[in-house]
Amino acid sequence: MCSARRRGAKGATLANAIAWSWDLLSEDERRALARLSVFAGGFTVSSAEPVLGDDAVTLVASLRDKSLVFSSASGRLGLYVSVREVARARLAELGREAEVDALVAHARAFAQEAERFVEARTLVRPVPGTSAFADLRAEKDNLVAALEVMKGLSVAPGDAHARGVLAAALALLSAVPADVALVELDGALSALSGGALPMTEAHVRLARQSVRCSVGLYAECLEDLAWVAGCAALPRGIRTLACVYQGIQLRYQGHAARALAFHVQADADLREEEHPRLRRMNDACMGRLAVDLRDEDGARRFNTRALAACEAANDTWLGALALANLAQLEQDLGALDEAQALLERAVARLAEVGETQYESIYAGVLGDLFFERGSPEEARAWYARGAGFLGRVLTQRQTGILHASAAALEASRGQVDAARAHLLTARACAGKIENPVVRASVEAHGASVELAVARTPEARRRASETLASFRRGAPRHEIFETSLDVRFAARMLTRALEGGEGSARTLRVLEAERVLVSPSGERLVLGRRGALWRIALALVTRHERGEAAGLDVLGVFEVGWPGERATVDAARTRVRVAVATLRKAGLRDTIVTRDDGYLLDPQVVITREN
Repeated sequence: MCSARRRGAKGATLANAIAWSWDLLSEDERRALARLSVFAGGFTVSSAEPVLGDDAVTLVASLRDKSLVFSSASGRLGLYVSVREVARARLAELGREAEVDALVAHARAFAQEAERFVEARTLVRPVPGTSAFADLRAEKDNLVAALEVMKGLSVAPGDAHARGVLAAALALLSAVPADVALVELDGALSALSGGALPMTEAHVRLARQSVRCSVGLYAECLEDLAWVAGCAALPRGIRTLACVYQGIQLRYQGHAARALAFHVQADADLREEEHPRLRRMNDACMGRLAVDLRDEDGARRFNTRALAACEAANDTWLGALALANLAQLEQDLGALDEAQALLERAVARLAEVGETQYESIYAGVLGDLFFERGSPEEARAWYARGAGFLGRVLTQRQTGILHASAAALEASRGQVDAARAHLLTARACAGKIENPVVRASVEAHGASVELAVARTPEARRRASETLASFRRGAPRHEIFETSLDVRFAARMLTRALEGGEGSARTLRVLEAERVLVSPSGERLVLGRRGALWRIALALVTRHERGEAAGLDVLGVFEVGWPGERATVDAARTRVRVAVATLRKAGLRDTIVTRDDGYLLDPQVVITREN
């Protein structure tokens, strides 16, 4: 009872102090403090100007000097809870008209911020600054409050537009869970009157297709894109953007050939119109698709072109995606040092602009990279960084694949409980969407977990059957050939199988036939490919001699093309192509790239047969 009396006395004292401070304010300061109560989650001086008017800077500074406005460590301004409660009550006392005026001024100001962001994200205008994503994500509470005002008030014909861009911004920022975003986007579309605002409807549909894809509503996602692509009232650039997204979404679903057709169409359209950001985006998308399709030359050409154009235009976000594409190409080819350097640059850039969703996706990819490098602690840290965001916004595809990879990592380290927990999450995601990439990846990583946990002949048999399903001529070979995620899962399953008792990785050299048999059993027939045979044999010989140093680029060139002369760049290109060809043919995990050159994995056992 005494404690309750003390709390009551303390509250009364605080209320009296605030009331005393209020009485000391000028009329302008009282009005300003009352109107500032409409902000949720803090504000900046610039965001206060539309609500307070031309004297915002002076009024905010005066209220701050009187300790009625505080500044956080990040520099954002705000009202203490008790002060905000009093100020909101005073705003209500000014009458309904004054209260609505303040709420609408706040909502319209944030609708304008949302519109600028949505236009930047849909490539209508350049990104307004390097911290655009982070700055607007910090305003999540204000965006939500503004959306509620626009949903609840009918004050002008532009309300439907404001509601649409606010809902689209929250969805594109992944600032709210996917199910909440879909409800708000559906409501915003219903509020738009029969195609009277086609650009607003396009922005809402482009945001909704992204959310629908993340939760596995693929048919509905493509319906939104088909509407945008087919709307004659829209500018051609927006319709071409919808074409690009159709390719992206089909790639996400594992339909690489169909995806490529849309990107090729977009490329043709962009030759006729000047849309530099959209061209950079489509180049990066074609580069990513080329990585999936194992088209090394195309992957390098498109991504390098996109990256150069982004660097020239200071387009940090799209440039980061091109860097990440090149990193994944290098990882798929086994050049892990190059992959790590590129991927870390990409993630740093995404963090710089506050693009949390893509940063989280590529954090998961970095986890895969460190898993493949044999660095479990680094892998765990990156997986945790990625999962922390992706799990909150219900991105079933990326979340499922990340947790499946993390399950295989934990199983490889003997952490059975952690492996099972990750695998349970991965399987739940896979079960919610019809996506062959996710299901194949989860199945392969799940086989790695079962093999590590059970360690029985039956588990080994099932793991071997899963791996065999990806080989040439098998039912899942196509998805293996068109998905980086599936190929990574297959590599980790191969490693798990080779790690069992009596399963030493052996490279057989059939000299008379000029044939190599990889540790996974693939035959490399090199009888008519003299340069490749000479390079492989040189690496084998150095391995047998126990030479720890790698064979550098010029050394490989001299072995492969004895007596020929070439510039350093030409020699490097020819060696890179030759090594990539050997890796694709079956030596993916056998040839290692290091700073000092190329060598065979020291763990491989060589057998020569005449």
